[in-house]
This record gives sequence, structure tokens and C-alpha cells, in this order.
Amino acid sequence: MKDENRVEVDAEKRIGDVKKSPYTFVWSNYQTHFTIQMNINGLKNKRDIIWNRINNILVVSKNNTISCYHSNDDLQDDIEKGKNFLNDEFVQDFFNGVDKECTNCWNLFNCIKNTKVEKISDIELFDLLVKGTTNWTDAISYFRATQVNGIHVLMNKIQETFSDEEKSIILVSPELDEANKELVDWQELIKYKFSKENLFRHVEKHPWIVACHFSYEDVIDTLTQKYNNDKMHLKIKDFSHEKENLKKQQKEILTKHPEMSKLVSLMQKLAVARMKVKSCWAGTDFYLISLFNEIAKRTGELVFDIQKYYLIEEIGELLKNGVKLSDEEKTARKKYFVGLWKNGNATYVSGDEAENLAKQELIELYESQEGNEIKGTVANKGKVVGVVRILESNNIEQLREFRRSFQKGDILVTQMTQPNVIDIAEKSGAIVTEEGGMLSHAAIISREFGIPCIVGTEVATKVFKDGDLVEVDANTGIVRKIGKENKKHSETMKLPTEQECLELFNTFRVPLNIREHCLSVRKLAVFLAEKLKENGVSINIELVDRISLLHDLFKVVVIDNLVPTKFYPYEYSEEEIAMWKHLRQEYPNMHESTALYHFLKDKYPELAIASLHSSDFLKENKTVEESVAHYADWRTKDNSVISLQKRMADLQVRYSRDQEYWKKRISIITREEKRLFSHLSFTPDQLKEELHNGTYKN
Repeated sequence: MKDENRVEVDAEKRIGDVKKSPYTFVWSNYQTHFTIQMNINGLKNKRDIIWNRINNILVVSKNNTISCYHSNDDLQDDIEKGKNFLNDEFVQDFFNGVDKECTNCWNLFNCIKNTKVEKISDIELFDLLVKGTTNWTDAISYFRATQVNGIHVLMNKIQETFSDEEKSIILVSPELDEANKELVDWQELIKYKFSKENLFRHVEKHPWIVACHFSYEDVIDTLTQKYNNDKMHLKIKDFSHEKENLKKQQKEILTKHPEMSKLVSLMQKLAVARMKVKSCWAGTDFYLISLFNEIAKRTGELVFDIQKYYLIEEIGELLKNGVKLSDEEKTARKKYFVGLWKNGNATYVSGDEAENLAKQELIELYESQEGNEIKGTVANKGKVVGVVRILESNNIEQLREFRRSFQKGDILVTQMTQPNVIDIAEKSGAIVTEEGGMLSHAAIISREFGIPCIVGTEVATKVFKDGDLVEVDANTGIVRKIGKENKKHSETMKLPTEQECLELFNTFRVPLNIREHCLSVRKLAVFLAEKLKENGVSINIELVDRISLLHDLFKVVVIDNLVPTKFYPYEYSEEEIAMWKHLRQEYPNMHESTALYHFLKDKYPELAIASLHSSDFLKENKTVEESVAHYADWRTKDNSVISLQKRMADLQVRYSRDQEYWKKRISIITREEKRLFSHLSFTPDQLKEELHNGTYKN
């Protein structure tokens, strides 16, 4: 036993048994808090759908990463419910229900699309939001049916009859599902010249590909990066040819087992229905963006805060009476938030109270997982060795970074795969997920790509770390660590040491005022990077350090006259002036970032590119390292941390540019600020105080 284990003591027998959790992990994802409420609302208000007749679930959120646990009794009951799929009438009613809910979702999507939200009343605006959340609740009720326990009985019959190789063929639908249809359209789109309008039309048709995107800017950023990547690297698939070959293979297999044709057909239809339902509830995020933007505009509340922390009735109070969540409550909810459905009651708590409730309910499941080996369900056979890359499901910033750094053969480890990671999954050596069964998205795409896959491990992202060398044995369902932890790809890049960087300041006679500014920017950037990493953001702190430290190494190349000014009342030495003249000749008519790029590119190519991107204010899809360094520079005037507004005012005095230029710059850096601070427990206004109170390590 361990300290604080809950035990049950029998005084007569004098035996102390560690009390076991009554729950089992089911799924995990990065989502908003009102999705916790939407899940529970289905169990509370939609019990006419048998898949909602669940009596006890616990949903835990840490920094908006949500983990859902169902009671073991409910999961056993789901197996019993799954026997209904052997009844033809029940099956027909099920698919009719899927069609009905998906139609309801798309009717509302089109309604929102054609509504000028700025012209409707507060009541009408909130009504649209409630309809959207209600449709989400109704649709996901049918998704639950296709989870592991719901199809347990069907899968047992499949496994009794077919070999593993045969299962990998017959469980793939010969018809196009929603993911296939989206890829067909995407392959056509990237044939044409880049157009934001084309991207927007595509996402209107397939909104689920941008689940958990909370602004149109984020949507376009993600699709722009995907367009640029796929334009160069996407292997065009001939779905018509692939499906025809698949049908022939399936026909050959089923000729040997004709009695299983009906059951196999049902499993294939369930897989298609699962993706169809998911495309609707996951697509709701995109169509609610305009509603949330309008609510934020009318109430003065931050749109990201509304989306991430408010519950549905709280949004109603915000609109009706202007009642906002306090900063303290937002901070508490970001740290910990719990939704509990138990004994017919829904409970929502935050902060320490939420954490204590989670500990009380989960017991040993609350404890951190350790070990070198895990086991799950084989979704597609094979055996490979590779480097772990952990992708937090629906973390859009991390997904963008993966598109740059994920290497062919890496092991994709995630809570669950989403349809928007297909391009990454296809490059992977194997896929390992915490949730899912034989009809899960990971299982389906692994069979299509011929990639080893293990699903339902429950703890993969907790046991393994980025860079671990693992063996994925998808013949036995075991993943084990076989080597010492390696650094991430982004951390194995060649970088100068801290001492080498500091020596460059001496070599190039960098004036003291510029040197001190670089050190101040570096201090702020590394502090932010450390805080982001503490909050689960995948970030290379050493790279942030070097970008920010060297960002103004060649600042003097843009200075026409190296003399004291009211902005820089600094007396330059003869050596500094001589070096200034030399560098102006060495890097004529160059921006300081371009000069730095040319200096670094041969010996430190990754740092050279990252430094160039970081300083480019027009580049919106920066890596998180580039963004942090760029933002830290913006928040630092000379050696002091100031607000973006004050920094903007200072720059406008120093540099003569038209107002459109400055408007664009502040718009981009403000969006960058929102993205970064969406992962932090303090606000931009609190940054200076946090830095002062924090523990900067360099």
C-alpha cells in the first residue's frame, strides 16, 4: 500500500484491502468545459436513447485536457445493450436515428451559416447556441453505441471466425466514409493555387476537420499549413481503385464464410455511421465560432474564455445579465474541473474541490502511471521499433509542430486519433492510442495504411515520454520501452552552447544596450517556455533560449548612424563603431534577422530558419518556439517588460510607418498572445509580476 491509499478494513478478520476504483478510463481529449456538460446532459435528459442509460460517469479536466471514466457496472451493461444489434428491427431503428440526428445537425449548420448573427436578439443568439449543443448531445448518443463495449458481442463473433489478416480486410468499409470523402475533395483542392476562399468552402463542407478551433484565424492557419505541406508531400489516393480491390478481397474471404456476410456488412455500416456521427458533433465547433464571437462582442468577455470555461447556462447569464466568471474561477477551472453524473445528479466543481472529488472517486486510477510496458487491443497486426511522439488529441498548436517535425517511422502515441491527423498517421511506424476499439478511427486508418496499431491502452501517454525508444508488438498487443529516453527530434538539432552565444556578443562587439536587451528578452522567453511546458505544451526550451538570445546580434546593420539618440543615449566605443562599419559592408541592405540567418545557416541551419521565422511579423503559422521568442521581444522595451499597447506606442514613435502597417502588426501579435496564454494559468497583464515571482533558471 501507499500513503493516502483508501482502504477497507475488516476489524474481525484484521485484513486491510486496498479499495479499487469502480471506474474504467474510456476517452481523453482536449475540449471545452461545456462539452463535459453536453455529455452529462445526454445521460440526464435523453434516456429514451438506450445508449444514454448510463448511471455513473466522471469527467475530469486539467488545463482543458479532459479524461472521461465510466463505471464498470455501466460498461458491463453496454455489453448487454450491444446484443440488440443482433435484432434486425433494432438495427434499422439505429441507422434511422443516426440519419435523423445528422440531418438535424446539418439543418442547424446551414441555418447558422445563413444567419447574420449581429442582427438577431440576445434570446435568438442564445437559442441558436442551445440548439447547437443539444444537437451535439443527441448525435454523440449514437456514437457511444460504436464504442468497445457496444460492439463487444459482434466483435466476438467476428474474432471467432476470421484470422487477424482477414479481419484487417473485412472490417474496412467498401464504401467511402466521411473521412474518405473529405480526402477526395482535399486532393482536388490542392491541385489549384492557394486560396483562403477555397479553404473556407472546404471547411464549411467538412467542418469536423477543425474540431477545437476557436477562431477563423486558427482555422485558416491550420488549413494553410496543411495545404502547403500536402501540396508538396501528399500521395494522391485512387479511392475508386482501392475500394474495388477491397471488394474483391472481401468477396473472396466471405465465400469461405457465407454465413457471416450479414454480420460483416453490419460492422462495416456501423464503422461508416460512427464516422458520419462524429463528423456532425465534431463539426459543431466550427459552426459555433460566429455565435461565440458575437456573444463576446456583446458582453465584453474574452471569446476564448467563453469557449473554454463557461457552462451553457452561464453563457445565458452572461448574455442576459452580464454576469462574468471571475478571474479566480477561470484560473480554478483551468487547473481542475470535474463533472460527475451519479445517482441521478449532475455535479460540477472546480479547483481544489474538483481535484479532491477526482481523487475520492478514482482512487488508484488518479495516481500517476509508471512502468515500461503497457497492453492494449490489437487493431492491426505487425511489429516495429521506433521513437515515441506523443500527440495530445485536438491540440492544434502541437499538431502544427508535428507537421514540421514528425519523421517517417515515428510511433504516434495519442489519446485518440482525429481525422485531421491522417497525414501524420500515414507516416508513422505504428499507432498506439489510449482509447478505442476495432471500429475506432485509429483502427480503421491503420488497416487502410497497413500500419501496426494497438488501441485501448488507457495509459500510453502517461507511461511513455516523447523520445522513448519502444517496441510495438501489435501481434500480442504489448508496447514496451526498450531504450533510454532520447531527446525529441527538435531537441537533437545542432545548437550553439550558451557560452558560444555569449562569446559572439564579444566577437561582434555588440553594444551594451543591445546586449542587455537580448538578455532581457531571453529571460522572459525562457520563463514563458518553462511555464508552457509545465502546462503540457511540447516545446524545445533550449531552442527558445538561442532564438531570443541571438535575435538582435546584428541589430547594428540596420542603424544608419551609430551615434547616441534620445532612444539610445549610449556612447559607442571606437571598436563598436569599427565593427558596425564592417558588418554594414558584410551584410549590405539587410534586416538584422536576415544577417543572422546568413551567419548561422551553414553551421546551425535549424536555428537560422527558426530565427528568421520568429522575426517575421507577417508569418502567422510560427512554431511555438518561434512564437514565444517573437512575443517576448514584443513585450520587452530595452530591459523592461511592458504591455503590447505600450510597446506599440513606443515603436510608432521610433519608426515612421503608415497606420495600416501598425494595425496589421498589432492584430497578428495579439492573436499570438491569445494562443500562447490559452495554455497558461495567468493573464498577459500578470506576466511581469509572474516573471518577478517566478524561478528563472539561467
